[in-house]
Amino acid sequence: MFRPDRCVLGAAVLGAAALALGLAACLASGRPAAGAARAQGSGLRFEAEPEQRLVWSGLGSGLESALARAQQLLTLTVAAAQRSPRPMLGQYRAEQGALVFVPRFPLRPGRTYRAVAHPARLPGARGDEPDVLLTVSLEVPDPGPRTEVSAVYPGGAVLPANVLKFYVHFSAPMARGEAYERVHLVDAAGRAIVQPFLELGEELWNREGTRLTLFLDPGRVKRGLFLHDELGPVFEPGEDYTLVIDEGWIDASGRALAAGVRRPFRAGEHDHEQPRPERWSVSAPRAGTREPLGLAADEALDRALFARAVSLFHADGTRVEGQARVGPDGRAWSWVPTHEWRAGEYAFVVEPILEDLAGNSVGRPFEDVLAGVETLSVGTPGADERRSVVFSIGE
Repeated sequence: MFRPDRCVLGAAVLGAAALALGLAACLASGRPAAGAARAQGSGLRFEAEPEQRLVWSGLGSGLESALARAQQLLTLTVAAAQRSPRPMLGQYRAEQGALVFVPRFPLRPGRTYRAVAHPARLPGARGDEPDVLLTVSLEVPDPGPRTEVSAVYPGGAVLPANVLKFYVHFSAPMARGEAYERVHLVDAAGRAIVQPFLELGEELWNREGTRLTLFLDPGRVKRGLFLHDELGPVFEPGEDYTLVIDEGWIDASGRALAAGVRRPFRAGEHDHEQPRPERWSVSAPRAGTREPLGLAADEALDRALFARAVSLFHADGTRVEGQARVGPDGRAWSWVPTHEWRAGEYAFVVEPILEDLAGNSVGRPFEDVLAGVETLSVGTPGADERRSVVFSIGE
């Protein structure tokens, strides 16, 4: 918030003779001195609300004719600029005897600006009137609480030894470019795991900069590849590990995280089986209500994909409008409808991209994805086909 007492009027008048400027100045037309006093101006101020603007008031009427050369009368510059600072761009206008300047871009809190008004250049001025100076400084707003790590997924105390990725969620946007220096994996003895992540040239953030996706290096996940054979797998079944996030990680405002985070887990057995939607259980709501429909998967799934890879349809093929929610464990999925449920048949449809924690998708196992092959049993849907499961809602 802008505070008037932060604006300092620096040398508004130079010399004793200027005290009588309004009485001594005469317009070229020969009108009395009072007209010149109005032309010299009675105040220079900065207003922050409802819009940021610089106001030079008390100039009298007839300012419209001077707008064409307004930048010669009133300027606003960055005080810290070296040499000859360039005046800020903006719009000038005349309002009730005042010359108003509205900057094109907002003034930044914490930066000092210098406004200069030139009474000597006003129409009818004597020519030796001193400049009017104003220093403007906006307070830096309270930045509020520091950014925190709000969640790390997947959840659960045990993860498959071939888990493919982690999601790290933050309470506010983060700075980019430090992810692989700020996130570590260590074993039970505190030793760092060597090269666990697939370090991409461009980190995988969502648009808001609040969710980071970290892939484990597939070369160390899939059996038979060079990195897997040379460095070994990232995780060994039955061993304990910790995902460590440094507290020194900087957010988008330049401040460090409120605290670091340690997310411990145990590596379970390897998972090479595809998700099977036909094994999921359905908790059907009552007709005539907006109670959520529930699905329970038989294994933990990728939460981000789970939220968008399942849809609901009526028996006639029209989509059921509503909102999906996924539980923190990645097993529970629910749908809150926009309208009340109708009795009858429904189907939930699963896109083939839906994956479990090890990267096995509904369409194909992860190991087949890396190998570029497709293994399908007789009678099973194709790798790119949706899976559809029908259920009913009673009266």
